[in-house]
Amino acid sequence: MRPDSLAPRLQELQLDRSGSLSLPLVLAVLLAAGIFGCTVSFDAPDGEECGNGRIDRTEACDDGNLLSGDGCDETCMSEAGWTCFGQPSLCSTICGNGITSGMESCDDGNTEAEDGCSPTCAIEQGWQCVGQPSDCAPRCGDGLLAGEEKCDGDTMAVTSCFDLNLGGGALACLPNCELDLSDCEVQAECGNGQVEYPEVCDGNTLAGETCQSQGFQTGELACLPGCDGFDTSGCSGTCGDNEKNGAEVCDNSDLGEATCATLGFDGGALACAPDCASFDTSGCSGGTCGDGYLGSSEACDGANLAGHTCQSFGYYGGSLACAPDCSDFDLSGCSGTCGDGVIDPSEVCDSWSLGGETCQSQGYDAGSLGCSSNCASFDTSDCSYSCAINCGGPGCDNQPCGADGLVCQGGSCLCSGNGGAPQSAETACSDGYDNDCDGLIDCQDDQCSSAPCGANGLECLDGACQCTGDGGTPQASETYCNDSADNDCDGQIDCDDSSCAGAPCGLYGRLCSGGACVCSGNGGTPQSSETYCNDNADNDCDDLIDCEDNGCENRSCGAFGLTCSSGACICSGNGGTPQSSETYCNDNADNDCDGLVDCEDNSCEGTSCGANGLVCAGGSCVCSSGLSTESDCADAVDDDCDGLTDCADNDCSGRSCGANGMQCLGGSCTCSGNGGTPQIAEIHCDDNHDNDCDGLIDCEDIDCLDLPCDPYNAGYVCSFSGSCGPPN
Repeated sequence: MRPDSLAPRLQELQLDRSGSLSLPLVLAVLLAAGIFGCTVSFDAPDGEECGNGRIDRTEACDDGNLLSGDGCDETCMSEAGWTCFGQPSLCSTICGNGITSGMESCDDGNTEAEDGCSPTCAIEQGWQCVGQPSDCAPRCGDGLLAGEEKCDGDTMAVTSCFDLNLGGGALACLPNCELDLSDCEVQAECGNGQVEYPEVCDGNTLAGETCQSQGFQTGELACLPGCDGFDTSGCSGTCGDNEKNGAEVCDNSDLGEATCATLGFDGGALACAPDCASFDTSGCSGGTCGDGYLGSSEACDGANLAGHTCQSFGYYGGSLACAPDCSDFDLSGCSGTCGDGVIDPSEVCDSWSLGGETCQSQGYDAGSLGCSSNCASFDTSDCSYSCAINCGGPGCDNQPCGADGLVCQGGSCLCSGNGGAPQSAETACSDGYDNDCDGLIDCQDDQCSSAPCGANGLECLDGACQCTGDGGTPQASETYCNDSADNDCDGQIDCDDSSCAGAPCGLYGRLCSGGACVCSGNGGTPQSSETYCNDNADNDCDDLIDCEDNGCENRSCGAFGLTCSSGACICSGNGGTPQSSETYCNDNADNDCDGLVDCEDNSCEGTSCGANGLVCAGGSCVCSSGLSTESDCADAVDDDCDGLTDCADNDCSGRSCGANGMQCLGGSCTCSGNGGTPQIAEIHCDDNHDNDCDGLIDCEDIDCLDLPCDPYNAGYVCSFSGSCGPPN
């Protein structure tokens, strides 16, 4: 359509109530005409308002509400991590930008799989992710192999020593998810020409690796003397060495013979892409339209649309193209937008197109039906009821006479129940109907406050049907798996709930599995008794490890003749490494066969006998601090040298870890409720306890404002001054 043909088309458009052309309709005509190279400006109408579904001059988006956290905030600005298009704005999160937003559980700055955070920004099985961008690491101890883990509990990457070229014997898994090779017949020997675990290579045996597989272009790969890595000194040519080699298009400053000019640009500085596989033309200027490269003055070039689609410009679908001169986009292949007069599948109406609907078909008696500005509903503001004025009029029986379900009955305007049973108050709080015709349905109505609104503990709270925890702490999922309560109100309690799978459900390593609370082995192999006596794990979850458990009495507990005796793994007299003195003070063996093991031998006095500050003193391997338990649960110090600090140490379980009732529970410092029920806010305002551990009790806490505070005076509520009394 030529510009001079627009005038007749504009004259055909309906005028809005103010007598001026509707802005969406004018834009629709301009879009249909294919005019995008000129600037068209309009004076914004009076009454610009955030939340009306229309993007005004000072707004970046407008999704039709004033809520934050949905991509478009309460000031109609786009929120970090979101992208918004159209009117009303449709907002979605951007997976891969390093910002965790919306329904994303992680975002590590990429959309690659098997790195902990999936291409859809969900945490992958066997991983744990924290921070922004998300830092993901395998979760050792969950029984799932992830990342670089060699094993995890009973799950093994390989199943036998033979698989690792280490002869016969059985593999085990250490608590740190590394393989325990102690039972293998063969130990790795660097220099024998065979790659044995954990060797990477051995002599000329390179396990199929070459310079090329190591990222170089050419050369001869070799093995390091220690067999623990490759010697790449004989390799040459890699991306970043400033030499264009092999399949590289360029390499840093080595661009071959290429310049901005040879690639069709007028000038500028050509660079090499970081992967050496293509040129970076962002520094070039005046590119030739049609060469597929995006010049600095070009909006697009051929099929290179700079990531834009029809949806980027507010259309519902179609194929976006580039204008022949590359100065703008060709939207002629795009279709469907609110304001074009065509009712698309996602629209109820569009401008003057109402799909044959009228005020009468919408249940009114008279008036002129219109379409809303977002094409999602009809505008019935000009429709009217005659029966709303006089229910006694002819034909008014059962006709609407007001909002929210009011109908004419026997000459009077009465509540119909709006789909439910007519009532004087909203006593049916889960039927989805406005029973008393006050415009408030079920929990929205204050009359339903605290009333049941569904099964399994659902109750009306703060205008919504919420889970009360059914005896426990309300949660979005069953994360408290040993409190015998249905926390998420789904009818499934603790281990019966699938969300508890793999979660702790009791002491000493008990986890939910198969709908039951079973022993996990606490780092080892789950058993009915302690049959593995040297894996440093509580296999039968009875809080007794290895030789501490009577089931290990008189059985082997390690190499060199170590045997369980009276709860300890001691030297049998011939199980240690023969030495003139006990120089190995933390190998749990009688090295000099004098009946004294490690720290029991005077030659080990004052010598390190373990991690975390353990030293030999008085014949024992003790903590250098002299403490045997975690004495202070909030000082960020490993007081008893067991590798566990503060709440992570079982010694601190149930003990104070901070002010206002903070207490060690489940390995972390959490709110105990300070005598009441732990909550995220002070919603129990009459129990004289600091439930959310913020130092404010009942009415002192702003969370309790206007909430009941006296069980003996039903009308008493918390005031803004922090006192409990009759409402103002």
